Formats: sequence, structure tokens, C-alpha cells
Amino acid sequence: GAAVTIAANSVTLDLNGHALRSNAAVNVTTRGVKVVGQKYFTIIDGTIAGFAEAVYVAADTGDQPRGGLIADLKVQRSYYYGLLVICDGCIVRDNMITDTKTPAAFAAYEPQALAVEGTGDRITGNRVFNTYPQTGHTGYAIAVGAANSTIADNYVANDLLGTDPVYGLLISGASDLLIGNQAQG
Repeated sequence: GAAVTIAANSVTLDLNGHALRSNAAVNVTTRGVKVVGQKYFTIIDGTIAGFAEAVYVAADTGDQPRGGLIADLKVQRSYYYGLLVICDGCIVRDNMITDTKTPAAFAAYEPQALAVEGTGDRITGNRVFNTYPQTGHTGYAIAVGAANSTIADNYVANDLLGTDPVYGLLISGASDLLIGNQAQG
């Protein structure tokens, strides 16, 4: 389930520096904040920790989310996705995502700290640290399949390197602008 569900257009969730924390057992189904099919939403200024997906934004029966802002979040210890944003014209900026790691029981899932799909998105100023897949699988610090989007000034680093690949930036959208990003480790 989700700790918070945004179920209307034009909603602002300002955590005002506070935290949403899950104490659920390790899983790939819990969500900190869920937005399905809504427009003009804002999720800002707080910590979201211990969920399978800290923030989940996706379409609902054809209604594509649009015009959202996800900013200034500290996302910690997600099990599958830190931020999963399937949205048109959304801004994902200045978030810090740390320690995204798929649990051994769900090894077939590939962790993605920050994943964005859609059209016309802006992914800027995010910092992603330590994305870890299970043995024999792949992980992605930042994966962008959004077309006609800007991916700028993001920083990715991994402290512990294993034998399995972890990609710093995977950009698969058409006509994207990629500028000033850094990947280390």
C-alpha cells in the first residue's frame, strides 16, 4: 500500500522537513507517496525512507500525469525505485537518493534510484548515491526514457563496486538534452 495517495489534481504535499518512514518487512510493494493519473501536483521538502518505492507517479486508464514537481526530497533505503516518475512535463529536481538496494528475496528486480519516463520532463540537480543490485543483475542510478527532456547537473556515485553492473546514467529517450552530469564509481 501507500502511506500517502494524491487522488486529485493540483495538490501540494509539503513535508516541511518531516519524514515518512516505513517499518514494513522488506518488500517490493510499499509506496511512500502514490500519484496515479493526476495533474499539477507537488511533492517537496522531506525524507521518505524504507519503502519499496518512495514516490510512485504513473498513468491511470489513459490519464497521464502532467505538470508535477518533485523536489528537495531525501530518499533513503528504497528496495526497488527511489523515485519512479512516469509523467509529461514534470520537474524532478534537487533530490538526494541514497542506498537503493533490492533485497535478496527479490533478486530478479533491478533497482533504479531515479527513473523518469514521459515527454518534456526536466531532471536536474539530483544526487544519487549507492545503488546496489543483487548478484547476477543490473542496477541503474538514473534511468530516463523520457523524450524531449532535459537531464542536467545530476551527480551519481557508488562507494562499493561489485562484479555486477550499475549504470550511472541510462538515457533512452529521443531528442533529450544531456548536460553537465557527473558519474563516479
